[in-house]
Amino acid sequence: MRAELFAKDASSLVASSRFLYATGARGINLPNKASATSAPDLAPTAALRTLAKALTPGQMTEVCPHYSIKFNSAGANSAATLSRFEDFCQEAARLRVRQCLLVSGSGSRKFSTVELLQALKLPGSRPEIGVAFNPFYPDHTQRQRERERLCLKLGTGAVSSVWLQIGSDVSLLTEALEFIESVKRERQLPHLRLYGSVFLPSRKLLAQIKFRPWNGVFLSEGYLSSVEAAEVITRQLVTTYHAHGVELLLESSISKPEDWATAVRLCAPSPAGLATPQDLLLQKTPAAPAVSRQTFPARFPADSVPANPSDAAFVDPAASSSPAAALRCDAEAGGSEPPITKKPRQADMCV
Repeated sequence: MRAELFAKDASSLVASSRFLYATGARGINLPNKASATSAPDLAPTAALRTLAKALTPGQMTEVCPHYSIKFNSAGANSAATLSRFEDFCQEAARLRVRQCLLVSGSGSRKFSTVELLQALKLPGSRPEIGVAFNPFYPDHTQRQRERERLCLKLGTGAVSSVWLQIGSDVSLLTEALEFIESVKRERQLPHLRLYGSVFLPSRKLLAQIKFRPWNGVFLSEGYLSSVEAAEVITRQLVTTYHAHGVELLLESSISKPEDWATAVRLCAPSPAGLATPQDLLLQKTPAAPAVSRQTFPARFPADSVPANPSDAAFVDPAASSSPAAALRCDAEAGGSEPPITKKPRQADMCV
């Protein structure tokens, strides 16, 4: 199981990565949450250089940096944006990084993941490139568009892995994984790797998710009702992932060995993860409305389809007041439920 790295500066970047590896993480994912101007220590290239000084070559191989076009764009100059990504890939390869996750970022932009992959000219010595995919859109049109975008990405021949956004609908996840398997067969992509995201449920996590909605993550009312219910659904998701050979990515902050032990227990392949009819009723409830003491503007109108939904969802939060709102939170595991007073953070995550 992989784990997402939560850090605020270079020092915590090193400490968190060493802790996760020592605790048992097979690899770590390094999010791209802000531009180099606002967070220079955590920009993709700078963060990798910091980690390369602290980790072993083998550990660096299993660091997967996220690269957001939104936060590394050269504006309207697509050629310059492409050049920046190619420079990043060359430096990542020099630092022994095996793979990276490329996302467009929230909002619409002319030069998205698809366009960048189509324009990419780097040789095979670069790191392998992964892309985001969201199986959980409740609207059929959005799910269909998401599949079409995934096919376009895979059609470039530059994609080695697919990273699935977090969500709670097991039936939609199963349908999506079956779709990806069919695409792998049709396009003869037997080595395409799949990664699936899960949370480590806690009271604090659920309280933050209810109060701080994120775009592109759909969690049912059943999931949000209690830690116990969220764990039942998480086991169902984990069982589905294991059945399809999907490697797990834990997207909750792990700060204690006990947190990691709980995650291992929750995410281990086990018959306990199988759904019962009563469990499946949790999946039939509508998505929970945002709980807040202020009005959050919707990122997308209810009747519109995001230009690049998976990319936006995986890296950037957005508030929404819609009953079908996407809910997302960078949450720390464990602890008691906090007072609900904070405004949503304007920083990215990913899926």
